[in-house]
This record gives sequence, structure tokens and C-alpha cells, in this order.
Amino acid sequence: MKRMADVNKNKLTKNIDSDLIDDYSSLPKDISIYEISGPLFFASAKEYAEVIKSIGSKSKVIIIRMRHVPFMDATGIHNFYEALISLNKMGIHIILSGVNNTIIEELNRNNITDIIGNENIFDAFNKAVAKAKALAVVSSLD
Repeated sequence: MKRMADVNKNKLTKNIDSDLIDDYSSLPKDISIYEISGPLFFASAKEYAEVIKSIGSKSKVIIIRMRHVPFMDATGIHNFYEALISLNKMGIHIILSGVNNTIIEELNRNNITDIIGNENIFDAFNKAVAKAKALAVVSSLD
């Protein structure tokens, strides 16, 4: 609750992932995009995790945009971890975009980077898309 109050009081002023793309139709059909907006905490964590699994299961690569996620609580981390494990078992490549330093620390502390790999975590969407396109091409060759 304190972190929620701090986020509201200090409103995020730095835009980590500054692109304004809303139309993803130019992306290959094997790439899905999901954006999490706001804190990933107990009240929203299960819903986010279910949607991520559902969207990701239809793709070879999923980019999870996290540019507006200021923090994650223990429940959020747990459900996010479980969703990523499920996607990983299905052979879905996972890429994170717009991840701030606070979230990266949480991901490292909770071994989530072991699932995703640091090479699949980006601060900007265009970098994540480039990686996703490369992975989708490789996946289609398999």
C-alpha cells in the first residue's frame, strides 16, 4: 500500500519506452504484444498472468511491454513467474520491453531473468521488436 501511495504521489515522470506505436499490424503474425500498465500487485497479478498465458500460447514470440510498471509485489512476482514458466514450457520466446531498473532488480532477485535471459530484456520497444523478429525467423526455420 505504501508503494502504491508513493507511486501516486510521485507520478512517474520519466518515460522509459517513448514510442507511441498503437498499431501492431505490421508485425509478423508469430509475434504477440501484451502491455502491463500500472503496478503488478496482488489485485491484478492473477488476471495479468492468465491473459499473458492466453496471448502467448498463440505465438512463437511474445513481447511483454512493462514501460508503465513502477513495481511488483510478491504476489505479482509469483504469478508473473508462473506465467513465464508456462510460456517457456510451450516453447514461446519471451521478451520484456520498457523495463525500469527497479523491476530489473526484482526480476534478478526472484530468478525471473533465469527464465527469460538478460539478452531478452530491453529498455526500448524498437530493440525488443528487432529481437522478436529475429527469433520469429529462427523459429519458423525449425
